[in-house]
Amino acid sequence: MRCATSVRWRTEVPSSARLSPLWGTVPRILIADDSAGMRRYLRRVIESIPGCWICGEAVDGVEAVNKTRELVPDLIILDLSMPRMNGLDVAHVLRTSGIQIPIILFTLHASVISSSQVSAVGIDAVVPKIADEASLVSQVERLLAVAS
Repeated sequence: MRCATSVRWRTEVPSSARLSPLWGTVPRILIADDSAGMRRYLRRVIESIPGCWICGEAVDGVEAVNKTRELVPDLIILDLSMPRMNGLDVAHVLRTSGIQIPIILFTLHASVISSSQVSAVGIDAVVPKIADEASLVSQVERLLAVAS
């Protein structure tokens, strides 16, 4: 099943996409990146995964925190370099407020982020933006399987 939608902000799963053969329910994913082009790319990649659905997008870190609280996604994909709050700070705020949703840091700066920084803020996976799509898809599928 492919959940393709052109609607940017939906808070309800379409009735035709309520069940997924992989996870039983449709995993909802929040994308947070300040680049509109990168958000479009992420949407295309994520929606190619059977049963996945983008529940929202955020253009900066503050909006990512607010959208996470509002939409309660099953997975968050964060850029590191965003205005108003970077991806590490977003993860820290979410974790210290008790939110345990899996987080993927999707960044051009993966080589300069230490594993201690990542684990200290509770990020579950780091995927370089220069990696192939399969690396991102693999991490999304792995984290959704663990979370279910």
